[in-house]
Amino acid sequence: MSLNYSQFNYEIFRNNKINWYNRKGILALDSNTNVTIELVTDGVHKVYKGYMVSIIHKKNGLIDKEFFGFDAYFSQCNRIDNRPEIKYGFSLSESTFKNNIPEWYISIPHPDDIDYLVCMISNYVDDWKIKKNRSK
Repeated sequence: MSLNYSQFNYEIFRNNKINWYNRKGILALDSNTNVTIELVTDGVHKVYKGYMVSIIHKKNGLIDKEFFGFDAYFSQCNRIDNRPEIKYGFSLSESTFKNNIPEWYISIPHPDDIDYLVCMISNYVDDWKIKKNRSK
């Protein structure tokens, strides 16, 4: 069974300019540069711990990349699950899903923390837009 990560990512980012292809999203920065946003593991098979955001020039390849780990942006104190005694970090696992859409594994982040992560990723992308405009 294939899980619908595209739907999960649309719900997280709420940005129609990002085209999602399962775990990877692509956003055009300009006519020569794309941004990829990809759910990545920390080495554990099919357990996703954050987003790798890459700035890619269409001809010259990778310009820069940054990892945005869930644990760095989500607070254990703000969790909204019913199991605060369990101190797992934040992750998505293919073993937890509903209607073929992935769900958070045990630790569920607060919506404000999710918005903060998306804001930090957006700031990173916006900084590259500014850098590109200055170099013209």
